[in-house]
Amino acid sequence: MKVMRGLPNGRGPKIVEKEDGISALEELQFHENDELQTMSNTLIDRYFGEDYGLEEEYGPGIMDVLRGSDDSSDYPPWRQGGGLTA
Repeated sequence: MKVMRGLPNGRGPKIVEKEDGISALEELQFHENDELQTMSNTLIDRYFGEDYGLEEEYGPGIMDVLRGSDDSSDYPPWRQGGGLTA
């Protein structure tokens, strides 16, 4: 867990992903030890949940837009009208 939060700029989860740590955590989700199951579930949810990687894919600020705290508009561009452009 120290690797996850100890490195700046969110690099911890990226290192874990690069070294196949996510696969190891996923295997622990089905371990016979309930504590290991709980810890692995918590780590995966906290650091690799549904939002993981969105900033790399869509750019900085995407989380603000998705959470509705983007200062540029009250709505995302696709909800501002004007339709889609080809």
